[in-house]
Amino acid sequence: MADDPRFLSLIEDAAATAIDGWHFSFLDGRRTSEPLPWSYEHLASDLAASASRVVDVDTGGGEVLARLAPPAGSVAVEDWPANVPIATRRLRPLGVEVRGRVDGKLPLDDASTDVVLNRHGDLDLAETARVLRPGGTLLTQQVGVGNETELNQSFGVLAAPMPQAVADVADLTARARDAGLVVDLAAHAVAVDRNLDVGAVVLQL
Repeated sequence: MADDPRFLSLIEDAAATAIDGWHFSFLDGRRTSEPLPWSYEHLASDLAASASRVVDVDTGGGEVLARLAPPAGSVAVEDWPANVPIATRRLRPLGVEVRGRVDGKLPLDDASTDVVLNRHGDLDLAETARVLRPGGTLLTQQVGVGNETELNQSFGVLAAPMPQAVADVADLTARARDAGLVVDLAAHAVAVDRNLDVGAVVLQL
């Protein structure tokens, strides 16, 4: 199969695909994912609608935040420098400032926001608690350490140790409480993803 021209073409096309922002449109039609029992965007949209300021942590290219119609004066934080200008072009017209994150710290004053959003981003719960106003809300959707174990196993590769990664919902709940946050809702789901061609596997990797 490694000598099959189509096989090689899929790999070459994937390797040449530009990866920017925080979207996966390059996998459209090439990867299927089971839906989660909740909608992160619906939950986030409801929070943004009633907030005076939203902070989106690890916003990528600002794709999700832009769809939420955040209030002017909101802030998007991104720690990958290449994404900062992409997010800025998308979010500045909405009145959202994009700030780079250095050394893991959120570039925000204490008690300065109503809502912190974090979808698949680096989650520092102590920093989150610091920037939230009293009564503020954190909405986060995290990927557990067991993500894509079958893919690693198929290549005979052990998963890299990630001591700071969330193990499961019980671990996340305990960490949130240790940071002084009150957990109103916690949920866990296992969804099956399928890569439909070798190019999709390369893109995902």
